[in-house]
Amino acid sequence: MNRQQRRQLERQQRKGKAKATIPSYPQGKTEVYAYTDDNGQEQWLDVVGLRTWADAHLPVLRVPIDLRRVSDIITSNAIDVEHFKSHTLPNPESARPILICQNLTTGNDQIVDGNHTYVAFGMGVIMAQQEGIEMPVPPSAAGYMIEPDAWKRFVVPPELRGPDQLK
Repeated sequence: MNRQQRRQLERQQRKGKAKATIPSYPQGKTEVYAYTDDNGQEQWLDVVGLRTWADAHLPVLRVPIDLRRVSDIITSNAIDVEHFKSHTLPNPESARPILICQNLTTGNDQIVDGNHTYVAFGMGVIMAQQEGIEMPVPPSAAGYMIEPDAWKRFVVPPELRGPDQLK
């Protein structure tokens, strides 16, 4: 089950159309965010576990929308444009809080889940500006700011990493 299929099932469950629980990933697979740490080593974050933990333990905050960051996300291909057009835009009710890991690398906060949502909010801001609509407060989206002591618990150990686990 990929991320899009999992989110579709979650939407159906919220609407009462699906009775099954959200399945765990088969054969120990999970959704990960891969990044290069300060030592040049590839690391993986267990995004499913991190989101479950954040939902249970953190308050939802307002994450400022930085239009330069929106542009960087798009130009760096950090989002799947087809998924954005076919899923994110037509289903705004499926948006979940963005996951941001503080100091994922020294001095850099990073969105580890929710780039599509962040870009959608940013595009809304751009459209509003083009239409001359002033934003009464700085534009923002719902998100979790996750401190290093918390997100480091979700780094997948090297012995558990393999091509079979990557989703």
